[in-house]
Amino acid sequence: MNFDLIAGVDIGGTHITAALVNVRNGAILTHSLVRKTVRADDDADTVIKTWASAIRNAFSAYHTRIPQQLIGIAMPGPVDYESGISLIKDQGKYECLYGLNIKQLLAAELGIAPTSIRMMNDALCFLRGEIAGGAIQGCTSALGITLGTGLGSAWFSNGKVIDADLWRMPFEGVIAEDLLASRWFVQRYALQSGITVENTRALVDRLPKDPSIAEIFKEFAERLARFIEIALHKHPSDVIVVGGNISKSHRLFLPALEAALKQKNIEAPVRIALLGEDAHIIGAATCWM
Repeated sequence: MNFDLIAGVDIGGTHITAALVNVRNGAILTHSLVRKTVRADDDADTVIKTWASAIRNAFSAYHTRIPQQLIGIAMPGPVDYESGISLIKDQGKYECLYGLNIKQLLAAELGIAPTSIRMMNDALCFLRGEIAGGAIQGCTSALGITLGTGLGSAWFSNGKVIDADLWRMPFEGVIAEDLLASRWFVQRYALQSGITVENTRALVDRLPKDPSIAEIFKEFAERLARFIEIALHKHPSDVIVVGGNISKSHRLFLPALEAALKQKNIEAPVRIALLGEDAHIIGAATCWM
């Protein structure tokens, strides 16, 4: 049986991407890559069926049937990753899955055993992928931050990658995720303009018409610098690598972030992730290694 090819799956607040990964060399089989849009407020049955469809299509793209289909999933938390039970609640994403066993539901839809599915925090997968072939090759320690629908964090030190679990860290009167995820941008812009946008991408699209949006990104950068300062006290690192959908707009906040960190005498450089969601896919597949 071919255990070199494992399906790596990246689940975000608005999408699922699945592809076969050769875990011996960390290469994605590009022709197997499948991306589908997911509405995080859909019912559980629709979400699971969409996920299963993407994974099934990734496997079917391979020219030879893989006798035992193994799947690694990069999944935003909170989730009991060992059992597969979702603990996501009051976060504006996948509320429909709260208390359900994702592994069992997905395995039943795919017609495989739940033991063929492993799950890992998406920030952990992201950092594992970037270590393998991305922005932090050769570094001995790194703090990984993913900015998107939620806030993810992971720490690489002494050859190990752990979940930094900073999303719920008390920060400026709330938890860090409340001020550093996509929903903050939506709420901040609505407060400033009276206009509600769907997400950060929609906000960026409005920038040519509304230059004041640039100030929101500057405010975000300064807050992110304060968060990083606290995080580095807990997790000292040679480099900070930033990924997630918000990082795609790094031109709008990276210069201000670097300036704010310099004022704080923080020397660790900030690097934008090189692999994009490929890092999550590769990292997820390697959970079987």
